[in-house]
Amino acid sequence: LMVPKDAVLTAGGKKMVYLVTEGRARPVPVEVVGYQGGLAAISGSLTAGDPVVIRGNERLRPGQPVKVIEAD
Repeated sequence: LMVPKDAVLTAGGKKMVYLVTEGRARPVPVEVVGYQGGLAAISGSLTAGDPVVIRGNERLRPGQPVKVIEAD
């Protein structure tokens, strides 16, 4: 599974991404298995098409409301 590398955060020495579930931020632990260009190959409890936060994620807290803005 590939995500933008900006979606991957390091917290407490562990990697994670924030998944948007029902309009709220939910941290999901991941393992980065490689990089290609601006993408990171990850493994974890995500499936293709899951919305992940790529901007402002370093300031998020679990359960915080998130407004999704689609890229043009």
